[in-house]
Amino acid sequence: MDGPGFFDNSSEILGANDGPNFCKLVKALEESGSIVAILYVYTDRFAIPQKIWFDRLNGLIPEESKGNIIVVHNKLNEVFNLEKKVEYKFQVNNLIEDGTQHSYAWFGWEAPDDQVQSLLSELERLPVFQLQDLKVPEICYEKEVEGPEYEEVIGTRIEDHGSEVRTVTDRSYFKTVEKYNPNTITGFLGLKGWPGAKKGVQVYVPNMVTETKFISKPMTHRTTATYQNIYKVRFDGTKDLKEKKWLRQKEDVF
Repeated sequence: MDGPGFFDNSSEILGANDGPNFCKLVKALEESGSIVAILYVYTDRFAIPQKIWFDRLNGLIPEESKGNIIVVHNKLNEVFNLEKKVEYKFQVNNLIEDGTQHSYAWFGWEAPDDQVQSLLSELERLPVFQLQDLKVPEICYEKEVEGPEYEEVIGTRIEDHGSEVRTVTDRSYFKTVEKYNPNTITGFLGLKGWPGAKKGVQVYVPNMVTETKFISKPMTHRTTATYQNIYKVRFDGTKDLKEKKWLRQKEDVF
């Protein structure tokens, strides 16, 4: 992975291009499938700018895969031997201070075959890993924007809004009963306990019948919430969801 411009100090403000440059690096990692290793290449010496960029890169990698970052010291003018390599490796890992012993490789202006083969052999020993749910650092973002409002159904329930209905029916009737008629002598005597004649009389019998029954009326209550997505926008225009912002909600009955 080559990162031209990572240590570009040509702008008037030092580090002004860091955001766009790191945004490109994140995109490259996101579009990668299985990763064997990430080669962190630097020239001259491993100083503060190199450490800043290494820490940014290192922060993207899960703990179990941090050992897959190989530090490559490139374009060395001095003649290297094994003792010098061990010394430089110690210096680099001591400056990184992440608790991981990173592999170290070095190359002069012309790379001998044994150096190339040594690096390839190192790559073959590393386990393949994948970057999932990459946590994009804040330096990659240029601004925040609001998306359009949208609605989502967050709850539905059915309630019975029925009521009781009372029906009153008049079932009153007349019936004939035998009674003594006080207006006649025999009827009068009958009322007094003497033998007398009875007469059929129409009597009104009241009968009001009340019936109560429940009339069902099921109705649906639907609760809808209105949201708005807040996006963080990278320098390359990629939008990452920052927040699903709740605005309001309403309930419809039908």
